[in-house]
This record gives sequence, C-alpha cells and structure tokens, in this order.
Amino acid sequence: MDTLNVDFTEVMERVSIIMETELGVVPYDKNIANELGLSPTQFANNKKRNKIPYFEIARFCDKYEITINWILLGKSSMRLIEREEDIYKIRLTENINASCGGGGFCEEEAEIKYIYIDKYSIEKLGITNVDNVEAIHAVGDSMYPTVKEDSTVLIDKTANTLKPGGVYAVNTISGLFIKRLAINPNGGIDLISDNKLYDTITMLADEMTIVGKVVGSLEKI
Repeated sequence: MDTLNVDFTEVMERVSIIMETELGVVPYDKNIANELGLSPTQFANNKKRNKIPYFEIARFCDKYEITINWILLGKSSMRLIEREEDIYKIRLTENINASCGGGGFCEEEAEIKYIYIDKYSIEKLGITNVDNVEAIHAVGDSMYPTVKEDSTVLIDKTANTLKPGGVYAVNTISGLFIKRLAINPNGGIDLISDNKLYDTITMLADEMTIVGKVVGSLEKI
C-alpha cells in the first residue's frame, strides 16, 4: 500500500500563499495558527511532530474555495491555475533586524522563510527582477513615515551603488541600518533618518557596506 507523505512545512507554505493574497497578512506562525483556529502551542506541537491539522485545513479550504489536494499535495487546482503564475516568492531572513542593528544577511542563526507577493504589487513597486529581492524586518521608528516600525522591507541586493537620496540597507560595525544616503560635502557619507528626531550619522565609505536598495515595504497587520 502506498503511503501518503504530507509535509507540514510545505502545507503551511501553501496556506501562506492564500493568507498573503486573500488577507494581505504576513504569514508568521502565530498568524497562520490564528487563521486555522489553533493556539500557538498547538501549532508549534503540530509543526514539531509533522502532524497535519486536517480538520482545520479542510475548513480553511472551504472558507477560501481552495481545492484541498492543492493545499495538501501541491497538485494544481482549477482555482489557482491562473493565479499561481501571478504570485512571486521572496526570501525572508528571520532573526535579522534592520534600523537598530543585528548584523548582515548571512548570520549563522538566521532562519529563512518566504513571503508571497502578487504580480500587481511587484509591478507597482517597480521591481523588474524578483530574483534579486530579499526581505528583512525593520525595527524602530527612525525611518518613519517612509518605513514603519515592524514592517517587512524589500531590498534589491543588486542595487548596491549609492545614488544620493535613495533609501538603502547598510551594514556597519554598529549593525545593519536602513537609512537614506547622501554624500557629505566635507567627506564621507551621511546616513539620514527620515524621522527628524534622529540625528544624521556620517561615516567613511570604508566603514560601511551597502547591502542593497529598499524598493518597498509591507506594513505589519
């Protein structure tokens, strides 16, 4: 008898697609648990044991008119055939926070997840190659209102050449920051906060590395 292998992580990735496109919610584990009607503890236990909450998944599929075979097995469904082509998957580096430090993208303890963004939003942001874009979390209000606290920031890692006035993710000895960059007339580069309560920081070019340009942000819901 064939065994049906259903992977918890893969199922929840497909649930995440629906949450992103239908609800506009960033699919953190706590948000997925809430949508499925599970407590965070129940969700964590199921994840650890690779136990699929079939009843909750069935109810979720009914609510959003999703074929359960697609959620469980990744098989194409009539509802998602057209929409799958219009959904982009972007890597999100967890445990790395910008604006208040935290290091670069390649921390050993970083956890890699994915977020899903529809084609319309990608085009509206002016992103021409999604493969170049990664996401991190923004912490603090130093770039308010351009980047709101706890938002998810999209960074084009190929756009790492300074163009004055642009907003960039910058790696420094003090941590990873999201700042507006400008050339200081007296030498060095100004790291400018859009929130006027914060002072401008001036650094030499060899004291910082431009990780990439901020091309958009997703506000926390």
